[in-house]
Amino acid sequence: MLIFKFYYSLFTNNIKIYIIRNINFYKLFSLTIYFHSLLITLEKIINIDN
Repeated sequence: MLIFKFYYSLFTNNIKIYIIRNINFYKLFSLTIYFHSLLITLEKIINIDN
């Protein structure tokens, strides 16, 4: 039973770490998409001015 608890805690900790890393990756990804769309809109505004 003790061994089972040990493996279970290892498993859950790995899942938490994995989820945290994925959340950070997702934030980074959405940020780059956001800035990319910002750049595109800026280009359109500049082109309209010209």
